[in-house]
Amino acid sequence: AAELAELKKKYGDRRRTQIVDTSKRKSLKATEFAPDEIAWVTLTRSGLLSRAYAGKQAKPPKDDAPRAIVQANTRDLLYLITQKGRTSAISVYSIPESDDPANGTPFSALCPLDSAARVVAAVSVPAAARNAPPASNGDAAEAASTGVFLVVATAKGMIKKIAAQDLPAPSSKVGEVMGVGEDDQVVSARLSEGDDEVLLISALGQSIRFSETEVRAMGTGAAGVQAIKLSKPGDAIVAMSVVDPKGEAFLITDVGLGKRVPLKDFPVQGRYGVGTIAMAVTGKAKIVGAAIGAPDDKLTMITTKGGARVGKFDEAPRRGRPARGGSVIKLKPGDVVEAVVPFIERLEVAEPEPPKKRKTGSSKQMKLKMKTGGPKAKVKKR
Repeated sequence: AAELAELKKKYGDRRRTQIVDTSKRKSLKATEFAPDEIAWVTLTRSGLLSRAYAGKQAKPPKDDAPRAIVQANTRDLLYLITQKGRTSAISVYSIPESDDPANGTPFSALCPLDSAARVVAAVSVPAAARNAPPASNGDAAEAASTGVFLVVATAKGMIKKIAAQDLPAPSSKVGEVMGVGEDDQVVSARLSEGDDEVLLISALGQSIRFSETEVRAMGTGAAGVQAIKLSKPGDAIVAMSVVDPKGEAFLITDVGLGKRVPLKDFPVQGRYGVGTIAMAVTGKAKIVGAAIGAPDDKLTMITTKGGARVGKFDEAPRRGRPARGGSVIKLKPGDVVEAVVPFIERLEVAEPEPPKKRKTGSSKQMKLKMKTGGPKAKVKKR
């Protein structure tokens, strides 16, 4: 007893730790320990990933053109998608910061994708979208138009939709978002909110706009459904975008001719039709890129010799849907436009509300309902 008294006198100071009742508090996830900050992420064609400082837009390097420029939150997951539908998720906060994308980190050092993998799209998925519960009443129609989805399109005109909560989590293994045929490849991937419309543009000027509710959500390995009937031999889809009804479609050909078309000029049709003409293309010219945005929105035009040039939507003339384009970018002899990379803004998703508990009446109320709920049942005599 004397020894215990001596220990109490020597070490009996006030407790420095605090004991809390965890049963009344939700458990914290690893992403919640990361700073809650907006950042612009750039993926270059050589496979370098970088996150710009303080939410600023990094200037695309000329020698290593960007493949994707997306706005994200440091708590989001960035999904890199290859041309064959493979994917890997990277925590945005784990991407090293750099104001020069040319000094970025190879994506193969941040995820299990091989350095030889051809990444064609990068999509930032908010944590709130991944944690959203499915439709509560089991209605398939409601489930198809509720929540956040990843929409993927291929060159052959296939389209697929996956619920955000079904996307593969960060892992040491490569995941999958779409089963892609040997003669096909992924060209675009975007986030949607279940009841949006999508617009697909082909190299030879064909287009189709339809509601995404015509595409049911599928599992990660599914191949999707046909979105459009490509009517000309050798034609292929070059871009797929989620429609902003107030925006405009920017289209550009490999010879530098482009235009802006109000989205109201593209009629809403049923899926898997021939669609309508998006732009008159003559000779050997082909549409190489398309994007949706406002007149003052930025995009990057990439050429084979001149690298990347940042411009705005309003640099292209505004013309009707069947019209040809006007000059948008001056090209050197032998130079052609390869692609258009828009600055994709982050999809804002509200935190999901916790499920409401169904109220159950007391035993007295239940007995009262049984007594007053309807006519008495007739008892058959034996």
